[in-house]
Amino acid sequence: MFSLLAATAVSAVMITTSAAANPAVTPSTCDFGERHPDAPEELTQYEFLVGNHEVQAYRYDPDNKNWGQGYLTTRWNGWWALGGFAIADEWFDIQFPGQPETTGRGINLRMWDGEKSQWSNMWMHTNTAQTTDLISTVEEDGKMVMYQTYPEPKTKTRVEFEVHDDGSWTRIAYNEAEDGSLTPAGKLVGIKLACEE
Repeated sequence: MFSLLAATAVSAVMITTSAAANPAVTPSTCDFGERHPDAPEELTQYEFLVGNHEVQAYRYDPDNKNWGQGYLTTRWNGWWALGGFAIADEWFDIQFPGQPETTGRGINLRMWDGEKSQWSNMWMHTNTAQTTDLISTVEEDGKMVMYQTYPEPKTKTRVEFEVHDDGSWTRIAYNEAEDGSLTPAGKLVGIKLACEE
């Protein structure tokens, strides 16, 4: 399965890099595909990523213990992949002042592993071309929780996705503190954009 994931992700990254010179441009199509009727029902757990999203980024302030003001926006676009048996979503890096608009973008491929009852995710980024393997599951509180498995992380990390009633979603990344606990590091809030036919 790894070779299939890698081949698909490499192809998608090449298409994204050549076709999207400006990450702020809304894609010209609203055809995101659909889940195959025979695909696992669990695929709907990540369905919130299908579509075009504007994402606001926040930094956590450990002194005041809050997220403060959102500081930059970026884009996150998802679609049904592999004939509706997987979900692919591409991420355009947050553009910091002075960076060219072509700096950094990546792609995820997400597939449900029925034997292990968990998600197998693969991430690739144009800055490194390094594949990163992750697993994710939905916990009792309804949050999708994701962990990196390869390359083996040097410190503990955790990522949580939470979908809200209005259709927006939040992604919070946690890093390991000196005492071994996990502390919030960054938050992304995604809002689905209307299609431009």
